[in-house]
Amino acid sequence: EWALANGLEAAAVPLEHKIFWSKVAYIGAQVSPPLVLLFALQYTGQGRKMAPLTIASLFVIPIVIILLAATNGAHGLIWVDFLPGPPGTNSLIYRHGLAFWVSIGYIFSIVAGANALLIIHAIRTQRIYQRQSWILILASFIPWAGAVVYIIGLNPFPGLDIVSISFFFNGLLILYGVTRGRLMDLIPIACEFIFENMSNAVIVIDEHQRLIDFNPAAR
Repeated sequence: EWALANGLEAAAVPLEHKIFWSKVAYIGAQVSPPLVLLFALQYTGQGRKMAPLTIASLFVIPIVIILLAATNGAHGLIWVDFLPGPPGTNSLIYRHGLAFWVSIGYIFSIVAGANALLIIHAIRTQRIYQRQSWILILASFIPWAGAVVYIIGLNPFPGLDIVSISFFFNGLLILYGVTRGRLMDLIPIACEFIFENMSNAVIVIDEHQRLIDFNPAAR
């Protein structure tokens, strides 16, 4: 949704059309980070006991930001001004307001939390799952890197949201993970759930007889 709306914004010529599609793009841009965090929680087995109210709370700030973007003309908290892009293009450069920076802080915190969960899981998990874990980490990092480039003003295409372009490379990594990394075939949460809840004691040791892991029954 985010990439599609950004594409339509880039193709639009009238100012009001570009602003409209930018508002539509905010839906995907704001909802994606909490969904990434929820995915990371589920993938690493940390989200099974999350209360519905806790999950809903992750979307409070994104919904507020989406509403502020939709009504920006009344307050200018998301965009304070719009400048024409480089000569010969129909791009539009957005000057951002206070609410935009609040949303950026929230988004970066959420994505950083998701990446931290995946990194910790990749380090601790069984070797068979490590490859897919690192694929997910790299895939989630690419749009984040695109956002940093966009925010600090190093965008090689002024006025164009390169985050949506980064989804192409993100998608290639996910496709590689599905076809080569068995991303959808082997799910760590299933193995770990069985390991944690089985009644028989299980103790895992390495080739040097060092204790690697054990389940609650063994404890």
